[in-house]
Amino acid sequence: MYELIQIRNELRAVQVNINQITRYFYALEARDRRMFDALKVEETYRKVDDKVTTLVAMVAKLGEKWLRR
Repeated sequence: MYELIQIRNELRAVQVNINQITRYFYALEARDRRMFDALKVEETYRKVDDKVTTLVAMVAKLGEKWLRR
């Protein structure tokens, strides 16, 4: 259960980071800078993907455990 809480907190932090980057992105006028920031967002999304994969595996294990009862 601790791992689920930790992943939830990490995903919230990533969400905040993405929101900040997006707000900043739309405030920029320089096209080159936007491309740089878009690449940063891509890196952040990759982190989310890893966490979600872990989360899905954990939930699947819990589901199997609960269904056996």
